Amino acid sequence: MVTFFIQNIGVESLVLLLLAVILLFYSMQKENIWLSRLALILTVCGGAALINKQYQEYQSFSDQLNIKHDYSGFVDIP
Repeated sequence: MVTFFIQNIGVESLVLLLLAVILLFYSMQKENIWLSRLALILTVCGGAALINKQYQEYQSFSDQLNIKHDYSGFVDIP
């Protein structure tokens, strides 16, 4: 299960999201607004890292499809 998260989510976003959850938990216990704001920032950064990883995987998959299309023998009709 850990390898699933590492392969599909990425280590960076997983660590950032876990830190955000921990900070949010502590901010609720201590009622500190700055910790909850930091948790929100870490959540946004973790989401951005996840989107970046998914976009990179999309780009590599798209490049593989283009390579296969170039050697498929079919001709594009404009």
